[in-house]
Amino acid sequence: MFPLKYFTGLCLLLFPLLGSGQVQTGLQHSCLQAQVDSLAQAEPYVAVVYDFLKNYADTLKSLKGTELRKRLAYDGVEVEQGGFDRVHLIDEHTSITFLRAKGLYGVRIRKGAFPILEAKFPSSCQLLTGKTLPALEKELLEGVQGFRYQPRLDVPYPESGLTALPAKGYYVLKGNAYHLESIRSDIYLEKRKGSSFVPVFSEEHLNESIGNLLVCEDTPADVELHLVIRQYGFKKNEVTLKMKDWIAYCRSQGCTFYWGVEALEPMAMKASVFIVNEVLSYDHVMSVEVPYTVFTDPEAMVQGDVNIFIPTHNITTLFQEYDESN
Repeated sequence: MFPLKYFTGLCLLLFPLLGSGQVQTGLQHSCLQAQVDSLAQAEPYVAVVYDFLKNYADTLKSLKGTELRKRLAYDGVEVEQGGFDRVHLIDEHTSITFLRAKGLYGVRIRKGAFPILEAKFPSSCQLLTGKTLPALEKELLEGVQGFRYQPRLDVPYPESGLTALPAKGYYVLKGNAYHLESIRSDIYLEKRKGSSFVPVFSEEHLNESIGNLLVCEDTPADVELHLVIRQYGFKKNEVTLKMKDWIAYCRSQGCTFYWGVEALEPMAMKASVFIVNEVLSYDHVMSVEVPYTVFTDPEAMVQGDVNIFIPTHNITTLFQEYDESN
């Protein structure tokens, strides 16, 4: 049974069947889809887990006995009650709940008190997407090179959500910290005429401006990024693109940006950027060098070096080692 402390409380009353067309069976049943659609509004991971379950159940259909057990063990999928061979029993009286713990997702599907499927599995990007690491890397390379950020004419930064800074007319949109308080996702804003807010970008506010450049695609600057993308097997690719395109592309994949200063050197700032996908449990970890001339020279370029699709639990270990050594 699942430990009760891990449940997110995502339990719903049973939903009626929707529509008058042909009723889907098994994990495709409309009663489950209706519940998932509602739950996913508050917890986006629910839709990802549900899609995984549907695809995974299809994968297991041809496996029996020892082959099935080996596949489940290889994928780290632990069936605690019921089984994938019971999903044909799903009907309009079936309910579904989800759990989320560190490095783990799970599901409980029941018809009344009868367990159809209770299972837990790693929150692994490769497992959840059904894609190999080389396939994910290829997809990112193709996506980045073909992506163009579409500027928004009016970015809404409501003043009620901002914290005023000591300097008059400057504010911070507080984000979160990532493992360390010095690794953050804050955005710094300047109030302009007409009560609009724009991300700060000036030499007078060096740290705040470079931070905005690294985590915010709305920065009023058109800076280029030369990026070395490191892949599995010591492969690497080099691409040059706009900082805005890189940030916007990663955001389109569900990622959040965090950054922290590594060193302030005479001609440039060195920083670390963590691009985190919490739902698929991976990080892109990027080291950057930002020349101070980005504020005055249109030809100035940020140099970046990124390792992609690092499992989040590996990042956690990295920060634990950092804490222990300081």
